[in-house]
Amino acid sequence: MESDPTPYKPPIPKPILLLFIPFILALSLIFSWVYVDNLVIRPAEQKRYNSTVMVSDFVVPYAAALLAIDGTPEQAFDIKKIHSIEKQVSNNLSMPPIPWPYPPFYQLLIMPLGNFDYITAYRLYVAITLAMLTIVAYCIASYWLTPSLVIIFPALAFCVAVGQNGILSASFIGAGLLLLKRRPIVAGIAFGLMAYKPHLAVAIPFCLLAGRYYRVLAATGLTALATILISILAFGTKPLIAFFLNLTSHSQIVFDHHSDLLLRMPTIMAMMLQLTDSKTFASAVQILVSVTALAGSAWVWRRSDQDWQKALALTASIPLATPYFFDYDMAIFSIPFVFLAKEVWTAGFTYQRALIITTLWLAPPMFFLFPPTCQIGPLVWLGLLGYVVYHVAKQGHDKPLSAWVSDVTSEID
Repeated sequence: MESDPTPYKPPIPKPILLLFIPFILALSLIFSWVYVDNLVIRPAEQKRYNSTVMVSDFVVPYAAALLAIDGTPEQAFDIKKIHSIEKQVSNNLSMPPIPWPYPPFYQLLIMPLGNFDYITAYRLYVAITLAMLTIVAYCIASYWLTPSLVIIFPALAFCVAVGQNGILSASFIGAGLLLLKRRPIVAGIAFGLMAYKPHLAVAIPFCLLAGRYYRVLAATGLTALATILISILAFGTKPLIAFFLNLTSHSQIVFDHHSDLLLRMPTIMAMMLQLTDSKTFASAVQILVSVTALAGSAWVWRRSDQDWQKALALTASIPLATPYFFDYDMAIFSIPFVFLAKEVWTAGFTYQRALIITTLWLAPPMFFLFPPTCQIGPLVWLGLLGYVVYHVAKQGHDKPLSAWVSDVTSEID
């Protein structure tokens, strides 16, 4: 399913693309400047903080970047050390500790931001990641309305407000899906870069294997390995060792029964902990749902040849397959939204497409409308994955066993 005899044609001519990219970057920079000024700096001033720095999630990567520049990247995994820097950056001594849970490669990516003051780094981070996603989305659905739809997608607005990396994850996943058939090696590189956040990449190899995208799968694995080697060359082995040693303690901080972080996690694990207060039971249910979600998304990738179905199955399975998925990670649902928008523009509206598009659009704000102790996110993800599985089965994309055996045999030959 990797080969496609049709010559690759960029969605827009290269001369226009060369002008379009800086144009989008400039718009993103203006947007982030206005957004940060109005939703970060001014609220901070109104609350009479000692500085214009809002206590947002971006304090954590910024602190990790400062430690990397200082030559001690491994200290980002020391909760006491990074907490002291977080308090200095935010100028808020009462700020609760927020751990740094990412592999050293992500610390290397954001390290240049530590050369700027906090607000400038915030603006640059938002502008660059938003520009990346907007360009990827436009290449998926080459309509002039696409950038506007992406920028106002509700999940992205929240991601921008807290300075998190959900937009970056959406960019990598979207690029991988966009180039899946035309540029398998580049698609694998895009998927492999999700190694910066490995718990969100769990479903990717299963889908690629089920869809028989073997070159993409190989490129994904090699890229993930390369991120580890690059981080070792840049920082040595201490940060990598510290990352693995702190996984257990970080998990305890997040999944503590009374942790406020659970309120921001639309996952099966968080929902079960809130309902039963039993970590053993919650873990058992999470494992069961994870296996089911991975099997469902892999089945869709094996049977379907439609891009929007693959995108929806993959993204819906991600928050079901991992217990560690935050509200800002919902930005990844902008990718199936764009693929479905393209389908609507080319094939027209149906009631089912309208329902799924509306769900993708409204799911993030719905998450905040319900009481924090009432997790509805997992039910939405289950509904989306169930829909695409049902839709693929109904359309008759599945093959008989004899055809499946024949395909596998031909691949081996």
